[in-house]
Amino acid sequence: MSAFFTFRNLFIFFCTVVVALSCKKETVVPSETLQSVATFPIGNNYRNNGRDFYNWTFPNGMTLFGKSGYPDRNQYLPEIRRQILTVEFSSITPETCLKMHVVSKGSDQYDFSEADKMVDYAKQTGKRIHGHVLIWPSSVPDWIRHVNWTEQQYEDWLKTYIHTVVGRYKDDIASWDVINEPFTSFFGSGFKQKEDNFWLYHIGDDYIEKAFRWAEEADPDALLFINEVGMESDDARQRRKNFLVLADSLSGKGVKVDGIGYQFHLINPNIDEALMKTLIDEVVEKNYLFHISEFDVQMNFPVGDKKEMTYFDYQQQRKAYNVIAYSYQKYVPENLRHGITMWGISDVNAFCNIYLNLRVVQPSEDFPHLWDKNFEKKDAYYGFLNGLKGVLE
Repeated sequence: MSAFFTFRNLFIFFCTVVVALSCKKETVVPSETLQSVATFPIGNNYRNNGRDFYNWTFPNGMTLFGKSGYPDRNQYLPEIRRQILTVEFSSITPETCLKMHVVSKGSDQYDFSEADKMVDYAKQTGKRIHGHVLIWPSSVPDWIRHVNWTEQQYEDWLKTYIHTVVGRYKDDIASWDVINEPFTSFFGSGFKQKEDNFWLYHIGDDYIEKAFRWAEEADPDALLFINEVGMESDDARQRRKNFLVLADSLSGKGVKVDGIGYQFHLINPNIDEALMKTLIDEVVEKNYLFHISEFDVQMNFPVGDKKEMTYFDYQQQRKAYNVIAYSYQKYVPENLRHGITMWGISDVNAFCNIYLNLRVVQPSEDFPHLWDKNFEKKDAYYGFLNGLKGVLE
């Protein structure tokens, strides 16, 4: 009888433990994750529960960045997003908290509160931080648009700003996008006009060279990048050529340019291994570090007429993610792999929705990421995972 009760008690104890463990809310780590199979850094953007950006007005009357006409939805689910970020990725890039319009609050006033939280998170979870961004024409503080300075005063302020930001995080951030998107957006092959580039207008053509030199002064050991969008199509050959001419001209002047960032906001999922090899070879043959820096595969651009993805869409997106991961690990030499960084986790409130809604009348969404709006893995996740393993589907 005692043996029976002992067995019965052990059985009840075992069941209790199983139930208790099944109810725990701790993150369950899958046997395979993106960072566990990758041989180079796999990153995603870091952001808080919201988007700290300008309010832009859409043709359909919406004004909130990224809300896409669905204000009643829990847009962010930050706890789930943070769990995925921690488990799946080895590197983070700040989406907004280190942009100039967020950091600079006046000529000598800075707000590093959100950036400091990001650094704390990276330290706690062992993430690499890729700094983004020192100069981006779309991120200029409102206050500086209303001063009436001389060219030298603008230059002095920008130098101090770069020294302050890079110097503050010298021990925590080992690489920076010094310049982001100096070229016309997506299409064309030349620089933004002066009217569209605050620093080009107020400092002059050498603002890029000066920015790199100031960043190196602040941290001589940091890896310094120039980052651009719209480089991923066959039609962008001249755009890529001119961009690399810019990098080479800086290097030829003794400017420290360590790497090239291509954002890879794909607005067309039709990309193949041959094109990937071509654009990779163009960079690595010049011995630049190569960073796929803001990767997503958009499936509803530019018309915005899809309400959901079809089976064909899922497979097409999976193929794009697969071939890019496969080609990166195959054609980028190990010593030049700065990594692949995604620009979002879940399709809920995707980054690209703002640009989609600027172009269409009806509220529209896109579906660019590896997790759907319910934070479930899409086919694209497994295609990307296989690509990282060296499997071309």
